[in-house]
Amino acid sequence: MPMPHDGASLGASNSRGSRFRLGDPAVATRIATAMVGVPVVLVLVVIGGAPFKAAVILVALVAGWEAFQMLKSRGHRPALLFVLAVSALLAAAPGSSNPRLWWQATVVVGALAAGLWVLIAGEGSDAFVDWALTITIAIYAGGLLGFLTGVRLLGHGLQLVILVLVLNWAYDTGAYFTGRTFGRTPFMAHISQKKTWEGVAGGVLLALVAALVLAVPLGVNIGVSVVVGLVVAVSAQVGDLVESLMKRYCDMKDSGSIIPGHGGLLDRIDSLLFSGAAAYYVLLVAGYH
Repeated sequence: MPMPHDGASLGASNSRGSRFRLGDPAVATRIATAMVGVPVVLVLVVIGGAPFKAAVILVALVAGWEAFQMLKSRGHRPALLFVLAVSALLAAAPGSSNPRLWWQATVVVGALAAGLWVLIAGEGSDAFVDWALTITIAIYAGGLLGFLTGVRLLGHGLQLVILVLVLNWAYDTGAYFTGRTFGRTPFMAHISQKKTWEGVAGGVLLALVAALVLAVPLGVNIGVSVVVGLVVAVSAQVGDLVESLMKRYCDMKDSGSIIPGHGGLLDRIDSLLFSGAAAYYVLLVAGYH
């Protein structure tokens, strides 16, 4: 499903150090991959229904797998079967007849079942950590991503999902190019040495511009669109930093290598995991049901 950091994002690196060069092979690969991925994502969004929901579930499964592999390399042993099962069920929750009950039941039953599993198969004090990671990964990969389906099911859901996705891509793209071109001042250097305040500012600015430009064509109130743009920008950066924190902990550069020039799928959707959920609640407050 979502491609760029998430698709066209080219990464939210906000980076300093190497300057941006259009002829850079790495940049060219990112652009080429985005040109293929973004149309696929948008087609699925337009189709909606079962294909869109299935795509979200599939992405959640891949993201859960990548997170599992990362933590496994650090010596942890989350229960993979439960990671995948709970991720898929949580991602599917918004499409159920009672999403809240589905979500709650999945977390509770999943936590109990995973707890029983690690009690039987776990070893020593690490068993508790493995249990906690099992549930955390599932909520992170499946639970948060499922909110994108929730947005699609709101009134005018097609337009709203397009808005959220494009705002993510705008923030990531603005952060990448601004950071590569003007980045000087470190931002969250203890998590990622490539992040800069200039990149953050460029990402926020482009997201707000996109929110203003898209409001009328998508039929969204301009004030609501701007608020969503700001919320998406902030939460997208938080999502990017959270995944960077996990990669730093696991001593890995990328979550995987499934997407040429971009790394793993989790690398591409980390910002969307948080921004999609945040945007969903902003839109509920704004009156979309």
